[in-house]
Amino acid sequence: MTDSARVRPAVPEDIPGLAALFQTVFHAPAPPPFWQWKYHSPAVKALAIVAEEEGRIVGHYGGLLLPYRLGRRQYLALQATDLMTHPSVRHRVGRHSVLLNCAGLFFDLARQAGADFAYGFPGRSSRLLGEKYLDYRPLQALEVEALAVEPGPLRLPAEPFSVLEGESEVLLARHAERQRTGVLRAPAYLRWRYAEHPSVTYHQARHRSAFLVFRLDGEAWLLDWAWEKERDLEEALRGVFASLEGLGYQGLYAWRVNGDPLPVKSARQKPAGFHLEYKPINSDIQEELAAKGWFTPGDYDAA
Repeated sequence: MTDSARVRPAVPEDIPGLAALFQTVFHAPAPPPFWQWKYHSPAVKALAIVAEEEGRIVGHYGGLLLPYRLGRRQYLALQATDLMTHPSVRHRVGRHSVLLNCAGLFFDLARQAGADFAYGFPGRSSRLLGEKYLDYRPLQALEVEALAVEPGPLRLPAEPFSVLEGESEVLLARHAERQRTGVLRAPAYLRWRYAEHPSVTYHQARHRSAFLVFRLDGEAWLLDWAWEKERDLEEALRGVFASLEGLGYQGLYAWRVNGDPLPVKSARQKPAGFHLEYKPINSDIQEELAAKGWFTPGDYDAA
């Protein structure tokens, strides 16, 4: 075996190797349809770098290029996703480091693509490596919030997320036009993100001018939300929680990094165990992003 892997942009033919690498690294499945959906869909622009050695994929550095609004300006953000290296190459350092070589090409291409900044939710080892070598900068240590939601008289079921159409699409398009901060939540993005995912069933609920997106696994997570009237949002949260409580869910969880507040208090908080990290590429807006940037569990879930 050589001590230097070939680093290059990923192609669809790499998908089986990426699925195998993900299983090895994270001990969880990410089958080929996931990679096709995430990195080769016409609905979103993606950037992915692989390291190849002796016919197998031993490293990956991926990202999604997304419009990000901050006040009156719109930027091109790059969300870093699916950073991984095979255990057999992690001992390599310096110019032979597989992850750093992938990152070098990744951020060169991101700069050429016009990305203003990168953000992500890296694990501890990737975060420390990034802060030491890649100009990662911590924005916030995230905390999970158990939302203090009182069940309401309205029982609002959380239904599987479907193709957006009609009044829901109109509502979300209006919300995207008014959105002050965050990845632009246009209907096309939400449709790709939640309706077209090949292996996860997300849930939605709508009440008047409020629209909520959930992930229901062992816990109920509020991922995204949009509304025009705060009262509608509060009633929607209470109505959904009334239904979830009847299904045995004990709480409703989220976090809120700046941006649009929810009309409910946090009953308790605990460290989420990971950080929101930032890296300037063509623009350095760290102070403004730390003060006004909006990131939700839906952003983390996409990573």
